[in-house]
Amino acid sequence: MPALGYHVDGFPIPVLVTGDALFAGSIGGCPTPARYQLALSRLREVLAPLPDETLLLPGHGLATTLGEERVANPFL
Repeated sequence: MPALGYHVDGFPIPVLVTGDALFAGSIGGCPTPARYQLALSRLREVLAPLPDETLLLPGHGLATTLGEERVANPFL
């Protein structure tokens, strides 16, 4: 089952609830190489237009920003 995320409007900065798709420094588990490639592709596609100040709220672990993840997350 693919992971879902939610872009939340109405805050002073953009907010993206990433659930199990993206964590600080990592991504969610992928059961097959094909699903792994699909996850990488979709993350890059969805995140590309978002600004660095976008607050990311993962399903586990600490909140982060897209800018921090673009620098430190090897999967992005």
